[in-house]
Amino acid sequence: MDFPTKITIAGVGLIGGSIGMILRDRENPPEIVGFGHRQSTLDTAMDRGAIDWGTTDLAVAVEGTDLLIICTPVRGIIPLLEKAAPNLKTGCIVTDVGSTKKFLVEEAERVIGSGVHFVGGHPMAGSEMTGIGSATPNLFRGAFYILTPTSLTESGPLAVMQQLAAHCGARVVTLSPDVHDAMMATISHMPHMVSSALVNAASQAQHVHAEADLLALAAGGFRDMTRIAASSSDVWVDICMTNRTETVDAIESFRKHLGNISDAIGSGDEGTLRSLLDSARELRAALPGSIPAEEVAVRLRVLIPDKPGVVSEVTKIVGQNDLNVLDLELLHLKDGEEAVLELSFSSESDLRTAETVLRDNGYYSSLISR
Repeated sequence: MDFPTKITIAGVGLIGGSIGMILRDRENPPEIVGFGHRQSTLDTAMDRGAIDWGTTDLAVAVEGTDLLIICTPVRGIIPLLEKAAPNLKTGCIVTDVGSTKKFLVEEAERVIGSGVHFVGGHPMAGSEMTGIGSATPNLFRGAFYILTPTSLTESGPLAVMQQLAAHCGARVVTLSPDVHDAMMATISHMPHMVSSALVNAASQAQHVHAEADLLALAAGGFRDMTRIAASSSDVWVDICMTNRTETVDAIESFRKHLGNISDAIGSGDEGTLRSLLDSARELRAALPGSIPAEEVAVRLRVLIPDKPGVVSEVTKIVGQNDLNVLDLELLHLKDGEEAVLELSFSSESDLRTAETVLRDNGYYSSLISR
């Protein structure tokens, strides 16, 4: 099956817009049509090079299209497909980017007409930022792009989607919808619920300890673990409601393991506590791309003016001294005039050198407590 010559993207936000940018950069690019409910968003998508043209009329958007990519929130996918189905030509491929698959694939295969092909898809890329303004052609590079074929999926449409995902720079994985949902509940959906619970727990503690601004004191570890709690609640309600059983099972498993840690602390069982922490530490270090904890020095906090170009100036100074930054995070202060840039290095000596060269260039820095 040939690669599509006309592609319609329904929902040109972060994911849809990024896909559009990538596809329009192909040699002999297909015609990319955007569909959305606001013409202003479609105009922005055109200005950013994500689509060739856009319309708020779904029937017009999908007319003659070879591939329809639905990039709406999860619970909006099937209603949109139901509206689009009567206007899809024979041979059209339909895919989605939803984070849950079993419910969506079953419903999509029921809704699509004869001669139309559905291939479930889930690009595991994104950020807390949303909208076409955050779209980038590099969004999927190195990320996993999961496809979820069933016994009804034909080889030709699946091959087209594998080609599209690979062109995005992603690593293509094929899973059944059931396996996908069980895995995502453990590594994605449950962690987001845990992140939200952590923030709510800290907020409750703030009321108990009103004499201190608890959240303002939160160090890097708390921010790292709660970063995803800043994501859209609408998106995550949709995800959880379409993957309820698996997500609840994952949360209950987490509750059990957290209980084991709590029991060890409460009983003063240092041996069990150490064993549980060491086990988690070793497993975490074995994840692809992980940096062993003993190789990461304490982080450096650099006070900078909160204005464009300063972060790149700081990283340039560090790079010119052959220092490799493992990670960085920018924290905007409340007054809006200054910000804090936190840098992590692979060795204590690199960190000390960075502290010196930045001070020589007029930047105040300090070590972050372990």
